[in-house]
Amino acid sequence: MPSLIEVWDSRLGIHEIGGSKHNPMILQWCKDAGHPEIIDDETAWCSTSMCSAAKEAGLPFPSVNVNPMARSWLTVGKGVKASEAAPGDVVVWPRGNPAGPSGHVNMIREIKRTGGVTYVRCIGGNQSHSSGGAVTLTTWTDLSGALANGIR
Repeated sequence: MPSLIEVWDSRLGIHEIGGSKHNPMILQWCKDAGHPEIIDDETAWCSTSMCSAAKEAGLPFPSVNVNPMARSWLTVGKGVKASEAAPGDVVVWPRGNPAGPSGHVNMIREIKRTGGVTYVRCIGGNQSHSSGGAVTLTTWTDLSGALANGIR
């Protein structure tokens, strides 16, 4: 069984299809997460793609009744301190109001610690791309902005 890192690496570059067509791979990830009712690739898919990746790697993921929401990942696994975060850990980020319901979930791909600050490059689905959401690798980001520094 592949690791979560291997699963995400194999998905790098998969992206939405603009217009009325939809990427069948993204729709399959929604089905893997238990959501066959999602029939377009414009519906937010960061969490369903993470569920699908976790499933492929044999790892747990949030229950179907909450898993389309990025913050549902706050209920899975064990959170770790930024100083303990490692590649392969799942990270949940706020979107808009940090106390609000919106968020984004991805996985730490690379990590560096400088001057007491933990920086990460994350890989995940529905991240920015010229034609919409895609599986991309982020730029270096301060992990202190995350709602969860790492979940394993």
